[in-house]
Amino acid sequence: MRIHLLFSLLYLISFSTLGQIVLVDNQHKTSIAFAHVISESGNLIATSNLDGLIKLDSICKLKNHSFIIQHLSYENKELTYEELTAGDTIFMYGKNYILPDVLVSTSKQEVVVLKGYYRSYELDDNVPKFYSDGIVKYYIPLANEKKIKMELIEHRSYGNNILIEKEKQRANMIVMRLAGIPRIGYNSILEALEKKYSTGNLSLNYADIIKDTSVVGKIQWDVEDNTIQLNLDFIAPKQSETKTFFNYTSQILNNELIEIYPNVELSELSLKDLLRRKNYRKILF
Repeated sequence: MRIHLLFSLLYLISFSTLGQIVLVDNQHKTSIAFAHVISESGNLIATSNLDGLIKLDSICKLKNHSFIIQHLSYENKELTYEELTAGDTIFMYGKNYILPDVLVSTSKQEVVVLKGYYRSYELDDNVPKFYSDGIVKYYIPLANEKKIKMELIEHRSYGNNILIEKEKQRANMIVMRLAGIPRIGYNSILEALEKKYSTGNLSLNYADIIKDTSVVGKIQWDVEDNTIQLNLDFIAPKQSETKTFFNYTSQILNNELIEIYPNVELSELSLKDLLRRKNYRKILF
């Protein structure tokens, strides 16, 4: 069996207390986690937590600006400052996904091929540092013990040379390049569910992902779009995670992942069925 699926892979690396709003699915009335508020200048202003809450104090100096709320599963929503801060609830409308055709053959295949577009960028103190995008193929082995192979078809990469040169002037310098080709087999939610996490009871096409009795993610089934969405915060229930490398100490505040698959039983989901994936990380050095 050989399957070709088109998906988008988005990596974001960046920053985020006026008022507080909650993002809600217009149809199912469920909260929306890991949505981003982007200013008209392209800066990431805030991100919603697992309960869909967004703290808006970071936009108090941007009263004459407009904003876009973005999420992998929802239509972009453009709002003025007044509209964004007028109430306590914002409703988002889901995107309609058309699942690609699946070609089934009787010949024995060793891998499934995923071909898709990726976009990955890195911000340093909210200033663009690295950007990369391109077309990539992943060869997913049907035997679980084998590693995923990758073939880069086309790509573009850019760097902020002014910012990089400033880093080189430091007494201790390590250029951290986190933007690049996504490793879809690394820290996948499906793998995490098998090893470290459990799921709560299913209710209204919705279930919690649980670690150490705390809710750290969500699973949502969308019958209308025929998709299943998995959200997970790999740092939760901790507030942060600290690591040391040479003379550098990094504090990881967010490591959030969204994966979207065709709507099947959770036990039948496989990485080879991946449609779209988005990873957002916020790190202090």
